[in-house]
Amino acid sequence: MLPNYKSILPEYSDNCRIWLYTANRTITSAEEQEILPVLNDFVSKWATHGKGMRATSTIIDQRFIVIVSDEEVTSASGCSIDSSVRLIKSIGSQYNIDFFNRLKVVILNEGEQAYVSIHSLSKYPNALVYNPLIQSLGELRNTWLEPVTNSALLSV
Repeated sequence: MLPNYKSILPEYSDNCRIWLYTANRTITSAEEQEILPVLNDFVSKWATHGKGMRATSTIIDQRFIVIVSDEEVTSASGCSIDSSVRLIKSIGSQYNIDFFNRLKVVILNEGEQAYVSIHSLSKYPNALVYNPLIQSLGELRNTWLEPVTNSALLSV
């Protein structure tokens, strides 16, 4: 059965901006229980030019950290985005997780997740890929998981 992301974070609209961080390994349940409060604390205080942002965060499938910002309320600035990147780098350092390898992606192959080189995607024509290029909550809900054969990542 394929994962269904349509109902994720229902209190936020499809237009919300997201930042998606892919872990190079599974985040254990114990790690997730420690990381989620750190993420929640961060987004509860996240601000841009001194103005609080309507934001949330979550961990999906023990592999992806998603930070969501309702930019219809307040748009993220460069400094606020930089602060979120620092947070993810800190989490990665603490738990020995790489969230910044842009040359690898997660695929769903025969029902199992695999972390593969973006350059080897063509070896998995029947797999689905979690598109790391999505930028909105609507994309996450509706088109995040796509057939490898349809992915723009094949041309990378």
